[in-house]
Amino acid sequence: MSDGHYLERAEDLIYIGQPDLTADEQEAVLGVLRRGWLTRGPECAAFEKEFCESVQASQALMVSSCTAALHLALLVQDIGPGDEVILPSLTFSATAHVVVQCGAKPVFAEIDPATYCLDPSHAESLITPRTRALMAVHFGGHPADLKRLRDIASRHGIA
Repeated sequence: MSDGHYLERAEDLIYIGQPDLTADEQEAVLGVLRRGWLTRGPECAAFEKEFCESVQASQALMVSSCTAALHLALLVQDIGPGDEVILPSLTFSATAHVVVQCGAKPVFAEIDPATYCLDPSHAESLITPRTRALMAVHFGGHPADLKRLRDIASRHGIA
């Protein structure tokens, strides 16, 4: 391991998921690259328009990563210093990083052992007067229990 890598052979890698792209999808990506529009190009505008129509929203903003989306979601809720955000204890580090970046405190809740997602009951038990949001994270193809989390958030007046 002299080069600083954890694994030296490709066969030692553990793959969580493989891309499954059709020839048409690959060509669409290559077309974007050939035109040089990696951000804010016509494909982005078309996606935002189609997304708005799909979810019946008046506006949408496409961002470069889920990290950026999480950060914007917290900013839209005006979450900042002194606030707490409850999130699952099993998640990507960016989930907590964006909370800290806003000046708020991440509060880690247990996960549901069947889904690896935020346990709604434990999350609710952690709500304090400083709690401003529950952050649902889907994990490994398992969807978070958004209905229960929305019900909890609504009852407590949080995002």
